[in-house]
Amino acid sequence: MRIRMGRFLTDRKEVTIYMNNSRNWVGLFLLSCIALLAGCSQSPVGSPETKATSTASVSKYEGKLVRLAGGGEESAKVYFVEHGSKRWVQSIDWIKKRGFRWPDDVVEAPRSELDAMPEGAVIPGP
Repeated sequence: MRIRMGRFLTDRKEVTIYMNNSRNWVGLFLLSCIALLAGCSQSPVGSPETKATSTASVSKYEGKLVRLAGGGEESAKVYFVEHGSKRWVQSIDWIKKRGFRWPDDVVEAPRSELDAMPEGAVIPGP
């Protein structure tokens, strides 16, 4: 049984600590101390309802081109959602070769839903 016990945020990435069984409290304590000493700040793990909502948000974009809603500089990045991860697409040619219509097939997503998706590998230009 895997139990998600804590999530630690750093300035570069998120570190999630998993336990293989619920009896390993000493291991959790030691990992928590290491994470805190490394400059991480502990944040609470979301409730099951929040996780279910996040998963549903990500799955509705699966296989689609997505960008941040609202315009601005950040909305210039277009992502392809694959296996629950957002992959930054750096080439319109890649989009057209896959049968997407630019820009008609690009869906706008609110920041909360886009931020809920982990970053995948960048899809480079030609």
